[in-house]
Amino acid sequence: MIKVLIVEDEPPIARAVKQLICRYSDAFQVVGTEINGRAALERLGRGEVDVVFTDIRMPVMDGLELLENIQRDYPEVVTVLLSGYQEFEYAQKAVRFQAFDYLLKPVSFEKMSALLGKLEILCRNRAYLKKRDQLSGLIEGNGEASAAQADCVTLLVNAGAMPLTSDDLEAPGRKFWREVRLEELLRSIVPERDSVLPFSGKSKTERIVVIETHSPDSARAAIETLYRRLTEMTPLPITVAARVEPVPISEVAQTISDLRTLLYREIRLCASQLLWDAPGGARRPGKAIPLSSFPVNRVVEAICAGSAEQLSAAVAEMLAVSEREGQTQFDFMRLLETIIGDSRIGDNSESYLDVKTRLSEAVLGSMDFASLGERVSEILLGMRQSGGEAKKSQEAVVAEMEQYLIDNYEKPISNEMLANKFGFVPNYISKIFRRHRGVTPSEFLTKYRVEMAIRLMKAHPDMLIKEIAQAVGYANQYYFSRIFKKETGMWPTEYPGRDAGEDG
Repeated sequence: MIKVLIVEDEPPIARAVKQLICRYSDAFQVVGTEINGRAALERLGRGEVDVVFTDIRMPVMDGLELLENIQRDYPEVVTVLLSGYQEFEYAQKAVRFQAFDYLLKPVSFEKMSALLGKLEILCRNRAYLKKRDQLSGLIEGNGEASAAQADCVTLLVNAGAMPLTSDDLEAPGRKFWREVRLEELLRSIVPERDSVLPFSGKSKTERIVVIETHSPDSARAAIETLYRRLTEMTPLPITVAARVEPVPISEVAQTISDLRTLLYREIRLCASQLLWDAPGGARRPGKAIPLSSFPVNRVVEAICAGSAEQLSAAVAEMLAVSEREGQTQFDFMRLLETIIGDSRIGDNSESYLDVKTRLSEAVLGSMDFASLGERVSEILLGMRQSGGEAKKSQEAVVAEMEQYLIDNYEKPISNEMLANKFGFVPNYISKIFRRHRGVTPSEFLTKYRVEMAIRLMKAHPDMLIKEIAQAVGYANQYYFSRIFKKETGMWPTEYPGRDAGEDG
């Protein structure tokens, strides 16, 4: 509703202007009339005015002075001058004070209708931009919600795969959004009484849509129609995550965060999907697909053998399971991580992170399972070496890790540090070390530190437990004592030759 204030010192003229406005459309509401500029300014101070129609010649404060005050103090208010005098000086001042229009009295319905039509477009555009700016601030976490704003329904729309690494790639989803007129599409779907605003998302493949509505049913119908229309427009997988229950607009940022988490967890590989979320993220997670369902060993063997034909067949079989079971993008990447880890063969092969990044890019750039299979096979084939070389290389890497632990046992060491140093992921570090040494790097380090502590005890019987703990890499002597007892079955103070009275 566009709210109008009429400022006119002649009541018959004020009533005539009001009747013309009310006759034109119920989009306008005359909220009051005042007889001079000063009274009008007092009314403006109370708010709720979008447009002011004002006469020029009035007592106390005339229309031109009123325009000057409005321009300075209420620049968002639109002004229209009404005058019975066609004088150039008035028109010139009206332009200077940025009046929207200048009408001569008496005003005909035709002229008033033409003016109100332009005013309606201007005010609606201003309201739209203001609302968009407010919502944009809320989405970015630095805005405040207006008390007058309605509750809203929020949805995220992702075209293609969801970027898990760099968002700078020319992904199909990014190209799709450049070609789609989303706002026009939404206008044709969402009921006219509801307000709908689209925004760019966190990634180039994502769009955010906020619908101000009090009707969950109409919002749900609009979302279902949007999903259907988008999937009809492109072979690219379209995923819509929506929370259909209206929530206060102040909660839009948290809702978007919840929906993005839902997308990340459940977006399917090369398949469109409509996901309904509930406040608090109360959804049943999708079923997990056992690793044994996939031909992982065949894929790894083909990589090690360097056989393009075997690898293509194994990857095709793996993707057939993914398609049949509706595997998520997240779980597919975990599956590929397992394959990379089992195929990782030392310093001569590509680094784990490089391969993982290239595979993420392959998922992002693929529109279907066929193109995805070709890309994945090509990348995995680049890791090829013979199985014998792989075994030898793994043993060599484990030997290097073992020597590093021995040389640096007194320093803080974690699986993450080893992973960074030797180009593996932490889980795979433990896996290959255990395969060749029977224990994890952490277990090896603990046993070696205890062994070195025993040597120090024998060589230096008078050395304090605290000093021994620090010498073998433990800052806390009590933690060291618990580790020592776990490994040897006795406290450090109970070890033969130690003073039992020492605080261990």
